[in-house]
Amino acid sequence: MGIRLKERFGCHFHELVKLVDNGYLYARVIKVIDYKSMLTVNHISTLATLADILGDEDKVKAVVDTAKASMGHDLSPIDIMNIQ
Repeated sequence: MGIRLKERFGCHFHELVKLVDNGYLYARVIKVIDYKSMLTVNHISTLATLADILGDEDKVKAVVDTAKASMGHDLSPIDIMNIQ
């Protein structure tokens, strides 16, 4: 299942796999992120949840910064349903 998650979400935010290499944590992170375009420093609850999952504020900042620069395509609602 981890490989399928990486394949599907990787088209949207392929850089994430380099930031979160643990499959279980990766799955938890993509469940929180959904659409990378919605991941900003203004979403305090999302950032707090990511910090709880990753256990590292610097890693959360790297995820947010990388999401801003990511060139992956947008996900449809069907894609999100298939991922989660």
